[in-house]
Amino acid sequence: MFFSSNAMLVKARAMDAGRLRAKDYEKLLSCSSVVQIAQILKNLKSYSYIIGFLEEKEVHRAILESALREELFDEFDILAKYDLALGEKLFKYIMTKLEVAQLSRFLIFLFAKNTENYIFFNSKFLKKHTSIDFENLKKIKDPKDFLNIISKFIGAKKDDIIELDINIMETRLYIYLFKEIFNVASNLNKSAKREIEEFYKEYIDFLNFSRIFRLSKFYNIEPKEAKKFLFLMGNININKFVNMPQNLEFKEIFKRSRFLKYFKPQNMENFDTIPRLIKYKWARHKIKYSLSPSIVTISYIFLKEIEILNIVNIIEGVRYGLEHQKIQSLLII
Repeated sequence: MFFSSNAMLVKARAMDAGRLRAKDYEKLLSCSSVVQIAQILKNLKSYSYIIGFLEEKEVHRAILESALREELFDEFDILAKYDLALGEKLFKYIMTKLEVAQLSRFLIFLFAKNTENYIFFNSKFLKKHTSIDFENLKKIKDPKDFLNIISKFIGAKKDDIIELDINIMETRLYIYLFKEIFNVASNLNKSAKREIEEFYKEYIDFLNFSRIFRLSKFYNIEPKEAKKFLFLMGNININKFVNMPQNLEFKEIFKRSRFLKYFKPQNMENFDTIPRLIKYKWARHKIKYSLSPSIVTISYIFLKEIEILNIVNIIEGVRYGLEHQKIQSLLII
């Protein structure tokens, strides 16, 4: 077990060496079309296999994004073989994360009454392991029908009432996902368990603040009314959270956080990106210095997910004709 676990650690670090570097991002940012982006990705070792089969006429933002995520799960499959016991512990979390991402994405199409434009990439990995019929989701028109799928997915009890609200439904999906990562942590050794739990509790504090900020800015929801949209697993008590003035709340989180060292003043301007930036900085540090195979593997998965999000943001920016500088500001690097 010791040798297999360390083999997983070494392999994760080797795979990390293949992630995109500054010069690769510059090439992607110089593109003027999604087709050009796909061509550059085909020429990069880490993406050539999964992107290479796409015909030019098939290059669509949703299909390209799904293909990129397929690459992530192919890589996880490789890592899991180095330590089956650890791989099994991480597997359900990885699967749940993929399923939650797909369900949350469909949720947007559903409430926009635009489900016919929802595209599900025929992922071999997801199709093999999920019990959700993603290919037929677009047939759903009534949010109540989708609520039944969510309720079954998270194991909601009959008396557990979930409102037909896009933000509440999304919140319940992510609460289920966070419970899964805490379940993973509970099966790790004492040191790794503490690291994961400490990180996620602080991460959730920042995520809650980001949610309050987003709900207030885009939905005109007062912080005190946002309680049902927040996650209860952080360090800061929810009641204290929603009663704080926003500027005090922000200072309070940072004053208590170990992540303060990661930030410069300009990093704090866009509150909505702070949780992702925290995850990126934490993972960058851990993949380099941690001696725990589970922490290093989770860190690699975090970094790869953020890299894929960066590519998707470039695709979207190019698609909508955003300026180079604006697209670059959306990247977590």
